[in-house]
Amino acid sequence: MKKFKTFRQVLSLIVLALGLFAVFRYNLGPKLSASLQCSSQPACIKGLSISDNGAFDLAFSADGRYLYGVGVDGSRAWNTEKGYRSRRLFTYSPRAFALAPDGGFAVAKKNGEILLFSAEGEKRLELEPDQSATKNLAFVTGHNLLAIAKGKTLSFWHTQTGKFVTELPHESSITSLAGSSNGIIAAGQANGQIILWPVSDFSAYQVIAASDKMIGELSFSADATVLASADTTGNVFLWDTATLELMSTLKKTESLVTSLSFSAKGELLAVAHYSGNVEVWQTQTESLKASWHYSRNLLSASLSADGSLLAVALADKAELVKTNTRASSSQSRGIGTTLNDSYVRVFPAAILVQDISKITN
Repeated sequence: MKKFKTFRQVLSLIVLALGLFAVFRYNLGPKLSASLQCSSQPACIKGLSISDNGAFDLAFSADGRYLYGVGVDGSRAWNTEKGYRSRRLFTYSPRAFALAPDGGFAVAKKNGEILLFSAEGEKRLELEPDQSATKNLAFVTGHNLLAIAKGKTLSFWHTQTGKFVTELPHESSITSLAGSSNGIIAAGQANGQIILWPVSDFSAYQVIAASDKMIGELSFSADATVLASADTTGNVFLWDTATLELMSTLKKTESLVTSLSFSAKGELLAVAHYSGNVEVWQTQTESLKASWHYSRNLLSASLSADGSLLAVALADKAELVKTNTRASSSQSRGIGTTLNDSYVRVFPAAILVQDISKITN
């Protein structure tokens, strides 16, 4: 009996140790790593984390009070006015995410379901399941509509009733979506065209021959007068939405663009590249306000409405360390055993919030 009791105590200690390790490995460790990463970056005010897998989509709310992060391990919302206190929104990996002007959001699950949530994170509606993969979602401001892109089809659903409204075919696969404040959905296509759909009259659609490459990213200015587009070569174009004329071409880095984000007044445009480069352009003068480089791949970025804060999602990073000395910093973790005087060190993904008003070239 005494041996059995001792065995149970040892087993309990092992379970407790594993639990504490899991808490540090998947919760505290990534948070500490993000804080350390922030301390090494200029003008960084906060390091955040969903998990060590990071985020593939970031978005500030229209009022700037919240920062939303979406990754393979779920989603969190951070309150920027309360020390970036966070709350978990969901724990699964979505195919697509869209933020509404009122703080509500839509999520496309991998099984084809589309879920609509209130700003408080409560599920309001579940649209009819569809087994085809949803790649892009966008809300239509002022019309209670959600645009859903699947392959060469763009469908619209009512966000109050959950009912299907209409479906619009496209000549090429839809690769990006953006909604404007005046009720227009821009659909970027694989053939380089952008289709502008006014939801008040779908027959009055317009076409922009933007590029001969796939349109990867789209973003409207808050007043809907300018549309920014990025193709897969790193080119960023600014279009006048009234005349459909090209206003300017912004190019500094030949690298895939992962995010385009305007400030509320449209005077600033943040461009994030997968290679780790970030550029903040002054749209009126077509000049760079600031640019800098991260030593990691950049998955997403979002500019706050007032243009003062930029949140970036950095991918994790692995490097081969040729030494017999193990990494002891919580900023990284060693994998495997030391072979040939080397080991692999992995730095967890991180979300950094920077005060770009303090960054200049």
